Parts: sequence; C-alpha cells; structure tokens
Amino acid sequence: MSRSPLSLLHRTITTYQLLADHDAVVVGVSGGIDSLCLLSLLNEYNHKHGKGWDILAAHVAPDFPNWRTRPLERMFRRLGVRYEILPLAIADTSARDPRGLCYLCARARRLKLFDLARRTGISRLALAHHVEDVNETFLMGLLYNATASAFVPRQQLFSGKLDIIRPLYRFDKPLIRRYAASHGLKPIRNRCPGADSGKRLVVRRFLNRLAREQPRIHANIFSGIRNVKRDYLPT
Repeated sequence: MSRSPLSLLHRTITTYQLLADHDAVVVGVSGGIDSLCLLSLLNEYNHKHGKGWDILAAHVAPDFPNWRTRPLERMFRRLGVRYEILPLAIADTSARDPRGLCYLCARARRLKLFDLARRTGISRLALAHHVEDVNETFLMGLLYNATASAFVPRQQLFSGKLDIIRPLYRFDKPLIRRYAASHGLKPIRNRCPGADSGKRLVVRRFLNRLAREQPRIHANIFSGIRNVKRDYLPT
C-alpha cells in the first residue's frame, strides 16, 4: 500500500472511479479528524491536479448542548470551499425512541446529507470511512446482526441518482493522523452524548487491544474480507 496520501487518494479514486473531472461532490464533515483530512485532501488534490471539482462541504449540527460550528466555518473559508451548516433537531426525538441515540442520529444526519445532494443536484456524496471503519462494520455485522457485510468504496443509491463514495477507503488511521499533523489539522471537540457507549465503541476497543499485540490486525481483516474461501463456507 502506498504511504503518500495524495498518491493513495489518486489510486483509490481512479481504481473505483469515484470522481471524474469537473464533478460536483458533497463532502460530509463531522469535525472529526477523518472528515477534516478527507476535505483537505480532496481540496489539495483538486488544486494540484486541476480536476475542476466543485466541492461543497456539509456539516450536520445536532441540537446537543454547546455544539460549535464556527471553527469548522473558519476552516471551510480558509480552504476556499463552499459550505452549508445543516441544523438537526434530534435530542428530544432520541429520548423517546427505543432504537437509541446513536442509531437515530446517524440515520438523521445521513438523510440531511441526502437531502442536500438532492436540493443541489449533486450526485456524489463523499464520506470519510477508512480501513478501521470497514473492519469495525464487518465485525459488528457478524457479532450483532449475523450478517457478513461492510462498507464499499462506491455505493449507488436511489436507482443510481446518488453515489456514496469513500475516497479514504484504503487509508488507515496512522496515515490519516500523519497527514493531519503535517497539515496542522485538529479535530473540533464537540461533545456527543453517545460518545462513550454503543456497539461500535465496544468493537473498536477490542480491535485496538488486539492491534497493540499484533500490528497487522487491521490490515489482515481488511484483506481477509476480499480473500473469501467459499469452498470452506456453508451455503
């Protein structure tokens, strides 16, 4: 795997045909380091290679206490990208729903991004899922839902009207952190009420514990998802 962020981004975009020249793309930016790196990388690549992409950064701002958007807006202006802040009323709704805060919030944020893409006529939505996210999702499906599935680099929705693309699909967390450090990117510390709970956090901590003993754990799982020996699996 290439360790240069821009060359790895190039390989991912071209291999999976994520973006063509002069495409428009909505980039979901939560304020975490992954999405900040995604936006910065796409913007840097766009300028260096003259791709002519029309990048629209989008942040969904839930009505949790003390949620800050101004640091993100300053970054968007510094990068020179268009942006929208999308307010989301979720706190009261989640308290009354048995499916839980994380599920409802994630679903509602995704729907907000879908609606923005529809309103603006943009057919690409870029999300910052990376290697560890793919692995966690795969294990969560096995452990909690009895299914074997994970994120894919390009996913068509609504009969082809919208593509979710994942330009960081081949990036691991250490590479993302190195890119962030080299570009002075720091996460926006908004406090999510569900940050310290949930099934994903359980799986993440488990994998992180294994990775301390075997550094190739994440690389092995990521490769293993594609290395399926069907003759040794029941039908």
